[in-house]
Amino acid sequence: MDFKIPHPWYTHETGTFPLCFKYLYSILSRVDPNKQNNNLQIKIITWVIFISTEKKFIIMFTKNKKVANLILALLISLCILICFFSIGYTDENTKGYPTTPVKKGEAKWRIGYLEGGDYDEYHTSIDATIRGLMDLGWIKEKQLPVLQGVTGKSLWEYYSKYLESDYLELVSDGFYSAEWNPDKRKKNKTEFLLRLNEKKDLDIAIAMGTWAGIDLSQGNPHTPIIVLAVNDAVASKIIPDIYNSGNAFIHARVDPDRYERQIRIFHTLIGFKTIGMIYRDDIEGRSYAAIDKVIKVARERGFTIQKCFLDESAEQADDEKRLIQCFKTLAASVDAIYVTGQKAVNPDTIPILAAIAREAKIPTFSQSGSEDVKKGLLLSISQAGFKYVGKFYAENIAKILNGAMPGDLNQIFEDPSKIALNLSTARAIDYYPTLDVLSSADEIYRETEHEKKP
Repeated sequence: MDFKIPHPWYTHETGTFPLCFKYLYSILSRVDPNKQNNNLQIKIITWVIFISTEKKFIIMFTKNKKVANLILALLISLCILICFFSIGYTDENTKGYPTTPVKKGEAKWRIGYLEGGDYDEYHTSIDATIRGLMDLGWIKEKQLPVLQGVTGKSLWEYYSKYLESDYLELVSDGFYSAEWNPDKRKKNKTEFLLRLNEKKDLDIAIAMGTWAGIDLSQGNPHTPIIVLAVNDAVASKIIPDIYNSGNAFIHARVDPDRYERQIRIFHTLIGFKTIGMIYRDDIEGRSYAAIDKVIKVARERGFTIQKCFLDESAEQADDEKRLIQCFKTLAASVDAIYVTGQKAVNPDTIPILAAIAREAKIPTFSQSGSEDVKKGLLLSISQAGFKYVGKFYAENIAKILNGAMPGDLNQIFEDPSKIALNLSTARAIDYYPTLDVLSSADEIYRETEHEKKP
């Protein structure tokens, strides 16, 4: 028997019953977020209850089916009570904190920023977060720059210089970018953590992307960290699970089914039998590509995945050359290509990839968003959804500045499932969307920006 309790206590993967106990484990592990190891006994008891939900274990110990059924019924009742307790816990610890602007005495709250390097999705994420803070009243309303031809650094310089707020200061020298350089990454991590833990001149830090999220989550910070724009915070080991950040000072937004939804939408619309993917075959590369999610959907729907790997330590220019080479190889042998987020996929290479796909009449789906569709890829999730994600980020920043601990806040927020579609590319590859597809598209591009030849 499976009790249908709304998400997040139910998922199609596990069912409600065991997930209730997983959620209880998450709650109990946060009784004292700074001393999680002290709760070992509670965790063990929780997992004993979790294991006992398997009827075969109960029968094995009782040797009596009637007694086993009675115990199982009692455990189901307990599980329901736990779920209700969980709802109360969530309401008290996350929804109870206000998001209204509050001053830090006579001073302003100081915000710093760390990123692995420049990336379009990072620009969209920070822009949406700033807009969310404006909506909440933390920053005065102002026209923001168009996200074209900008960098993370230029955006931060603009924010720190021109945004007006009685509450917040986006610290001008609080911006750190590794520029996708591993050596600079190590240096920035050391300097940034030193600033957070010893100098203590920042009140909250934005960790933008996987590199920054990993570096700050592993640095034992004592300043609140909010992690933005990470493909899979669990797979990249920034947080241990979707309910528990593992550190009182860390918050990382997760959308557990985001990339599964993308692949399911893509497969439903195109019906491909083989999909191509390009990524680095290391922990971070697989996390960016969400390969585990794609494999799961492939098993469910019966299509195959053809992979082409980038070199693990390549320079940016070499990465881009290899990406284009892989794209040409895949375009000759697959039915569709899932274009994953990575530094080699950028405004310079996307028009080239789109041209290769058009020439081969191969449908493409951008993992990152509709900016890539504007430049010639066929499909993606609509960028309009970033507004809601930005509001989620902004509300969590506001709750933290109102006294919430990041590790106590809800981490789950799902993207809206509206699509972006390039009609010019659709015509070029002989794909004719139905009225249902067109009606589900929030963004439709009739022409391609900066169209290139392959």
